[in-house]
Amino acid sequence: MKNKFNVLFLILILICSLAFVGCNNKNNETNTPEITYTLSISTAELKMEVGKKADLYAGYNDKDSISFTVSDNTVISVETKAQMATVTALKEGVSFIDVEVDGQIKTCKVIVSIPEYEVKLDKVSGTGTVMIGVQHEINATVYKNGAETNEEVSWEVIGAEYTVSGNTIVVIAKTAGECKVVAKYSNKTAEYTFTAVVSPA
Repeated sequence: MKNKFNVLFLILILICSLAFVGCNNKNNETNTPEITYTLSISTAELKMEVGKKADLYAGYNDKDSISFTVSDNTVISVETKAQMATVTALKEGVSFIDVEVDGQIKTCKVIVSIPEYEVKLDKVSGTGTVMIGVQHEINATVYKNGAETNEEVSWEVIGAEYTVSGNTIVVIAKTAGECKVVAKYSNKTAEYTFTAVVSPA
């Protein structure tokens, strides 16, 4: 009887062990994560100025077969390489870039504007005379949409010699008469005229 009981006990332990192993295997199978990939882009909106460039990046499981489609290629142009697109702003307006891979789509809105520039000088035309041979300094400032910038102007001088250092110009008139100084940035100019004289008035 005792032997019979021992045999039954061993059989019960064996059944429990097999059931435990089976449960572990089942748990391992159901806990295996399913790998999914999601398309992402570096930004959903780009604000650009005409003539400028910007990069748009896409990410999707290191795939290079990502397509970039432009809604209006008169506003922007796009050059693609693998997961990156270089965007060039062509004219003022709005365009959209659809980024697509494996049925997933992300859209980037591109807003292109033309900034409003203004050039100002620290001298006012017709406010006095300057002696021949005396250095005369003029400073220019470029404003973009009303805010001061560090952009540099180009200079044009008529009737005097000059030296330039960025947005500062020093002119020296060699003969009597009217001199003109013009500062230019983009399509904006500022002009200053003065009279060179032999001696103070």
